[in-house]
Amino acid sequence: LRIFDDLSARRILDCTEIEPHREGPLFARLSRTLGQGESAAIAIAHQRNLGVALDDHAARRACERLNPPVTWIATEEILLCATTEVRLSLEECRRIWIATGIADPNRQIL
Repeated sequence: LRIFDDLSARRILDCTEIEPHREGPLFARLSRTLGQGESAAIAIAHQRNLGVALDDHAARRACERLNPPVTWIATEEILLCATTEVRLSLEECRRIWIATGIADPNRQIL
């Protein structure tokens, strides 16, 4: 939570909530096959014309099936961009990556 608070204070990250009337129907539909977090993120992104950060392959496929599709980005891509744009140090990116718990050997950051 400390990482989130720090990124939020630096206006790098923001938190929002689903608006039931606006995003609820898509959220309900997506929740049949995806987790609540992925479903909410995709529903919000779709209705607000935003991109979404996802690490779940089924969630990524769901984004691509929507009309219009929702653009997605993986966590390691976000961290690489943040480092390249000097918004986060490499050490900060490494701490965030470790905090995600992603243990896939095919996915890593610098």
